[in-house]
Amino acid sequence: MTRSRRYLNNLPNVENIKDLARDILDCELKLDRAIQDNAKVKDDILVLETQLLSFDNEENPQKIKNTQVKLEKLPHVLFSNDKKIAGLKKKDFFFQIPG
Repeated sequence: MTRSRRYLNNLPNVENIKDLARDILDCELKLDRAIQDNAKVKDDILVLETQLLSFDNEENPQKIKNTQVKLEKLPHVLFSNDKKIAGLKKKDFFFQIPG
């Protein structure tokens, strides 16, 4: 282990490799966060739809309206998260070897 670490640290482009590894790790963390956010938004949509179906139409019109407003906003959040996830999945990492 120490021999391979020493070998890696002696490479002429070790800083480029470390920077690339950090970029990849950051991208993976952002992707995981976006996927978790998407799952939470989907759960919120299901909860709000269930609440909307369970309300009696004449019982509390203001509560129904508030729920509908929240429900209308969430698909836009979901769409933007999907675009973010797609962008992170397509991200290319370039490594230039010093000439």
